[in-house]
Amino acid sequence: QYDLVHGHGDYDLECDTSAASPRECAQRIKEFLPHRPSPTAFTRLRRRHLTDDREPLTA
Repeated sequence: QYDLVHGHGDYDLECDTSAASPRECAQRIKEFLPHRPSPTAFTRLRRRHLTDDREPLTA
């Protein structure tokens, strides 16, 4: 499933849970949230992969 889940390659933030503890990942997410990009990865993926005749994904 890894290739299917990560095949798009577009992320706002990555946390390597094999190298960082849950607390470190949570801290990284907390510090990231106030500065997240616009548009977000979900929006970019929606624009890239959905056409007007399909129902948009909800995030």
